[in-house]
Amino acid sequence: MRLIKVGRQCYAGRMEHPKLHVRLLLGLARNSFLGRGGMRRKILAYIERNTDGPFRVDIQGAPFMIHFDNETERKSIFNNYNIREVAFLKQACQAPGSVFVDIGANSGYFTQILSLAMPADSKVLALEPNPQMTERLRGNLSLVSETTRKKTANITIVESAVGAENGEAQLMLPSGANSFGRAYIGETEEGVTVKISTLMDILANTGASHISALKIDIEGHEDKALKPFLDNAPRAMLPRAIVIEHTSNDEWDDDILLLLKNVGYQETGRTRGNALLTLPN
Repeated sequence: MRLIKVGRQCYAGRMEHPKLHVRLLLGLARNSFLGRGGMRRKILAYIERNTDGPFRVDIQGAPFMIHFDNETERKSIFNNYNIREVAFLKQACQAPGSVFVDIGANSGYFTQILSLAMPADSKVLALEPNPQMTERLRGNLSLVSETTRKKTANITIVESAVGAENGEAQLMLPSGANSFGRAYIGETEEGVTVKISTLMDILANTGASHISALKIDIEGHEDKALKPFLDNAPRAMLPRAIVIEHTSNDEWDDDILLLLKNVGYQETGRTRGNALLTLPN
């Protein structure tokens, strides 16, 4: 497992701000009904046509470089992406020494926003096996030290997939429009060879003794990542709050939502893409 501490690094891409008329349109959409539904798709298409290369924008108080090949980044520019999920996770990470685990960190949407909202002595583990995406993640995290004065929680990027055992896995990298952030673990010899580790070992190697909150979105591999942890971790180590993508449940071998409920988790909310669960004390 390769652990990379995020420090002060330069982002290699273009640091272009949107053109003035694009900024005005985006600001209008962020503060009105235009940032939702069909109008949002039309505005996004217009912004994409009128913007050269990735551009920098602040989202929920955190700076990001936005690329149009990643659906998560595209949706996030309107400042209303997964806002219920973010608020839910923030609430679980308010105590000193909190630990947030982001499984499938992508370009750092949850990692970066949570790190700015947590106490400075807290810890964020960003788990992402895609080497291209971890470069983008590091670039986004470097913007915080360059553009803000707020001290973030300690962030560690773990370049590993999460599964039932340690070893190697094949990461499939889909092609096509907006598919950059949709890599998934496959069963063939194609794709990119990446490390795969158990969540228990990742926590041990990063010095985390508990999890305050966990977000997991790994394209149908959620059950393989969480079931071994539920089977072996002491209750004190289990996350107090979980956000889990439920739209890939037809790819699960085990109904991980049912397994979580059997352990004692209660589903307290559900959005179009995610289930929100808490574990009572």
